[in-house]
Amino acid sequence: MANQVWLPKSIDQGWATLVGAVVGLSIVSVQASVGFRNLRRSQAHQAGLARASQLEQAQLDREARRDQFELQSKHDDQLKLLEKKALAAALNGELLAVHSYLSDRTRSVQTQKVLYEAMPTEVLIPGAQIEIKGAPTPIFDASISKMGLLEPSLISDIIELFQKSKVDISTPADKIPAGMIAKMLGAIVDGWDATHPDFLHLLKRFISVQYGSVDPGARILAKQPEANYK
Repeated sequence: MANQVWLPKSIDQGWATLVGAVVGLSIVSVQASVGFRNLRRSQAHQAGLARASQLEQAQLDREARRDQFELQSKHDDQLKLLEKKALAAALNGELLAVHSYLSDRTRSVQTQKVLYEAMPTEVLIPGAQIEIKGAPTPIFDASISKMGLLEPSLISDIIELFQKSKVDISTPADKIPAGMIAKMLGAIVDGWDATHPDFLHLLKRFISVQYGSVDPGARILAKQPEANYK
């Protein structure tokens, strides 16, 4: 019949082996292809996970370094603030000592002035000497290298006032009339009266550093008539 398909009643053993081998190889090939495809997908997935892990670790490292930097900066700032307060406290203590020293010296100079005023104006005193000792300032002298912790205007006020306090005066006065010596000593007394407010102002500036209160500002500005520092 025309629609019938002829099939052999039996297959030769050789052909059977060949057909079986072809079919087996085809199955193995398909399985290998699927396996390689799955392997590539797995490798791509693992690579993606590795990249994501590396990115996450890099982000964590950056955040850790940033946090460490912030902590170190805060620690350094705190340490600097403590050093700044300690310096201000030390200088403040010496400022009070210098103030006391100069006050006592001024009283002594005032006494000498009165004695010379009691003498004839034109008389010469053999061996007369004008001897004015400056105040000792060991803390100030040892703290020069640390002044950078303070504000520039405060440093300027400190150096100006402490240097003035350190000045020694030693000069023969045996050829100077008593009246002139009295005037010279009077000028020293008047100079202390003019300088006394500077000590009080610097004292306030030190206190502002120690306790975080408002800084009254540079001494030269406080001397302006329109300034109102309290």
